Amino acid sequence: MAVLSSLRTALGSLVSNPVLFVASFLIGLVTLPQSALSLLGIPLAPTLLQLVTYFITPFLLAGLIGMAIEAQADGTAFGTLTREGKENYVPLLLGTLLRTAIQFAFGIVVFLFGIVAFVVGIGGAGAISEGGLDPGALLGSLGLVFVAFLLFAVLPYLVVMVLIQFFPVAIVAEDRDVIEAFKRSYGVVRSNVLPTVGYSIVSFGVALIAAAPVTAFTLSRTLSQIQSAGAGGTTPTGGGFGGAGAGSLSLFSPVEVVIISAMTLVLTTVLLAFQQSYAVAFFQAVRD
Repeated sequence: MAVLSSLRTALGSLVSNPVLFVASFLIGLVTLPQSALSLLGIPLAPTLLQLVTYFITPFLLAGLIGMAIEAQADGTAFGTLTREGKENYVPLLLGTLLRTAIQFAFGIVVFLFGIVAFVVGIGGAGAISEGGLDPGALLGSLGLVFVAFLLFAVLPYLVVMVLIQFFPVAIVAEDRDVIEAFKRSYGVVRSNVLPTVGYSIVSFGVALIAAAPVTAFTLSRTLSQIQSAGAGGTTPTGGGFGGAGAGSLSLFSPVEVVIISAMTLVLTTVLLAFQQSYAVAFFQAVRD
């Protein structure tokens, strides 16, 4: 089965070529400042850094994919990172821009559903207060909006993202341009629906499990700080949210930001190397 055989191939290439983790570490290092500044509650700077990293990441990602391809053949070296990055930077950047445009379009749909839910909720609440609507009817209306949201926004989004998920690998592995890479990804997925579903579940499941410690720590500290602020007290470090001084927008102290950032960097290093190696192995296993 391609799902399991590709998984073994990916893990084997990672074990025999640990240099892959160096490439993914660089990607994590590039994205680290924006996440750290966001946790500290510093305005504008994370957005500006995100714009910068948006144009840097495709270079590193192309290099990582190229290294993963070589690692599963006869071994790779760090020099592949710069070579593949230079050769595939432009099409991968354009592909990333196209994917972002697709995600933005779905974001508009989500926004419209939010407006509908808000209007239904406000109108229903007003009708209930006047005694003209049963609360159960309001919940039923909101339930219909939620079901429609799942059917016409969430499900189509997931389907589209699954169909185009292999375009970066197609660009690097087969030297395709942007449109050809999207078509190639669609064709591969369409011809291997069940294996792709299995692959996607494994890839997402690994990411979910790996991210659990960081997510749990961040969520617990967030809830703790909100409860402390809601009770009228201060955080353990003083000065309101995050202890960074009065008026700070952060829920975390500088020490906590360092801890979360370090955990995130380790997670990105391990997870990104695995995901790209797994994507390469699966794509090569089923593309023909």
